[in-house]
Amino acid sequence: MKAMTKTLLAASMISLFSMSALAADFTLKIQSSDPSGDLNFKVQQNWAERVETMSNGRIDIDLLPVGAVVKHTETLGAIKMGILDGQVTATGYFSGKDPAFGLIGNMVGAWSDTTQLLQYMNYGGGNELMTELYAPYGVKFVGA
Repeated sequence: MKAMTKTLLAASMISLFSMSALAADFTLKIQSSDPSGDLNFKVQQNWAERVETMSNGRIDIDLLPVGAVVKHTETLGAIKMGILDGQVTATGYFSGKDPAFGLIGNMVGAWSDTTQLLQYMNYGGGNELMTELYAPYGVKFVGA
């Protein structure tokens, strides 16, 4: 099995994937921090469907609502243990593990709008910082 790079671009959402090796055709079990009826969850479902379409069906994302497998604050551990393959969440839920998680994902106090966050992530070193923050948990940051 080979490790496979996955990409995600979803405004004001942070997504993480396990660094475990994956087969050529696979299903990823990803838990959201949003409930199933929420507009954010519907946007995430559309993203999952686009990934399947763009991969010609090779990548199937089983997107689960908040709490379907573990509490929203426990997804990092679940990814590290192989229970989940990834998450779509806000980093503030992990501020107890490292205060930087709380600051970088703070859409109210740290950023005036989503564009500022995305510019920092893509051009200001944010992606590298997130990679470093998540490394101790065996999780690979994919994108904001």
